[in-house]
Amino acid sequence: MQKVYGVTVDDDLNQIKNWVDWKEVTGQRLELFGSEYYSAKAIGEEKTVKWKIKYVSFVDEIDTNDYRIVNTRTDEIFDIKDTDYLQDDGQWFIIKAEKSGDLSG
Repeated sequence: MQKVYGVTVDDDLNQIKNWVDWKEVTGQRLELFGSEYYSAKAIGEEKTVKWKIKYVSFVDEIDTNDYRIVNTRTDEIFDIKDTDYLQDDGQWFIIKAEKSGDLSG
């Protein structure tokens, strides 16, 4: 996962977030399917995936503005859209994220 560490401004006065590696987390990628996929597609969010990770205390810090997921296996970048706790014994955490690009550019 990465976290924003400051913002710079380019020559055209565009704000650019400076991303730094924050925590390495192992998670399971869960594709949307069925009615959940079609609901996402209806609003243009068919690139959304869920990540299931083991709950650790630092996940409480994650927000949708200052954090993102980098899949190091595929070099894909995902913007976090929502987070939620599974309705279980508190061991799992779900991050809903949408693919926004690749590390290669």
